[in-house]
Amino acid sequence: MKLFIGLLLLFLQTATDSGSSTIQDSLKCNDDISRVEISDKNNSIVLGFDENHIYMIINEEIKNSVNSSMVEVFKHENELFYDSQGLFLPGEPPFLTSTKIDIPSDEVELKFEHGDIEFLYAKQVDIRFEDIIFPNGSSVLRNFYIEDLEQFVLKYRSACF
Repeated sequence: MKLFIGLLLLFLQTATDSGSSTIQDSLKCNDDISRVEISDKNNSIVLGFDENHIYMIINEEIKNSVNSSMVEVFKHENELFYDSQGLFLPGEPPFLTSTKIDIPSDEVELKFEHGDIEFLYAKQVDIRFEDIIFPNGSSVLRNFYIEDLEQFVLKYRSACF
């Protein structure tokens, strides 16, 4: 009887230890992660991070589409906002000058909820990852597999930067 109780206690202790170590392991940072990149369904867009930045690499056609969209939004906003004297001092619309958009990783936080990736920016940025669109107007973030986006966020959170 004592042997049975001893084996039962040993089994319960082993099961508890292995379960808690799995949870603890998932909370630890992973020193092996230095750079992670995922591609969209068509392999035309790359979303990635390294020790210092979260970045997106797009093709020239998408860059031109985003720039055109930004000009249209800027023109529309110029028509709506005037000062008390009826004057509006326009600035310059934001433009993508490169096919790589990168934001320092200490200025953005990632969340993944309900199948969507969300970028929370610490500072105002001219062009956000959410602003990147295809020529047809759809968000490029919608062209990634949900599982890839979820794994991307999990790896980002577990990286030791």
